[in-house]
Amino acid sequence: GLSSPTFAALPAIARLQGDEGVPQVRLMRELKLTSGTVSVRVDRLVAEGLAERRPDPGDRRGARVRLTDRGREVFEAAAPADTRAALSGTE
Repeated sequence: GLSSPTFAALPAIARLQGDEGVPQVRLMRELKLTSGTVSVRVDRLVAEGLAERRPDPGDRRGARVRLTDRGREVFEAAAPADTRAALSGTE
């Protein structure tokens, strides 16, 4: 039920999230989108249970985004094998 542009945010989040999640502002820069557009895409991922947004401890005004277990499963099921391998470091 996600649009292609919203779904396209999954690989970026998977690649950048680390243990603490990716700062939403970094996601904005990586995707080359406005803050409003990224917020809408993250809102949709959160509503679908594919991502979670938490306050950024290093920036009181910012948020960090990370994939949920379900989001990781959806990404892994949909992403080509070479993309998954590159992100997991098992190229």
